[in-house]
Amino acid sequence: MSTARKAAYLALGAGASAAESVRGLQKRVIDLSGEVASRAGGLRDLRGKTIAIDPKSVRELIEKSATRARAATASARERSVEACTRFEKRGEQLAKRIERSMPTKRAAEETKKARSRVKSAAKQVKRAVEADVDAAKAAVETAVEQTG
Repeated sequence: MSTARKAAYLALGAGASAAESVRGLQKRVIDLSGEVASRAGGLRDLRGKTIAIDPKSVRELIEKSATRARAATASARERSVEACTRFEKRGEQLAKRIERSMPTKRAAEETKKARSRVKSAAKQVKRAVEADVDAAKAAVETAVEQTG
């Protein structure tokens, strides 16, 4: 399969997935707004409290965070490759389903008919122009003979 075809399937699959995700977005926003409100209450409890900071523990925390960040990056890379593969397969399936659908087949048939009618009309116009040219030539020859 060509790279362009894979890219088209990937875009189609990602678009279909995005459309599906948007449908459930309203419920998720409502759920998250309640969660944010509950967490905000916990933050209010921290006001005025002091925290002792030990440089050694900060260094350990930074090292742990860096290790987790590297692992998360590798994991994200793997997940993105898997997601691209899923989107590509989903797009290919969607394209095939569209290709086999009756509305698509009817549209293709109508396009063929319209193309045939356009060709026929073009031929008729060409014949009419040729007839006009022949008539004009004959009129010029007649005029030349009469004057001449």
